[in-house]
Amino acid sequence: HFGLIAADTIDVQHAHAGETIRMDLNVKSPETLVQSEVDAVDRVVDELERHDASARAAFVALLNDSTDEVQQFWQFHHDEVEEHAGLQLDAFVPALQLVRVGFYPDGAFGASSFFVLDYALRGPSTDQLLVAKFGRDGSLLTIAWES
Repeated sequence: HFGLIAADTIDVQHAHAGETIRMDLNVKSPETLVQSEVDAVDRVVDELERHDASARAAFVALLNDSTDEVQQFWQFHHDEVEEHAGLQLDAFVPALQLVRVGFYPDGAFGASSFFVLDYALRGPSTDQLLVAKFGRDGSLLTIAWES
């Protein structure tokens, strides 16, 4: 999916769910990246729909927890971004757009996750992201609100 890996970071565009998303592969050194890591990255891309669904299911499960970042992310947009003021909680997850998939197969940049899915709300652009972080085995490790 990323072609020849000859740089520390490689950016590509990828079609997913009728939209184009950004994918980037981040490695400490292309010379030390082993084929099994490349294969694992390719498997995640091939199963992206499943991982997207897993993240969205986790978001839904956390929506009613006011102490969790998922609801706080919604609340911020509802309260602070005029164009999202009418966004109801039950419409929040469908309004999220997957905008980026980042891969860190060898822990580049100190990443503790194998890959991340970055979500933004459709509509007015902000620098706020809801990030689902996954382990090498595809399990969801954590969800974070980042900017």
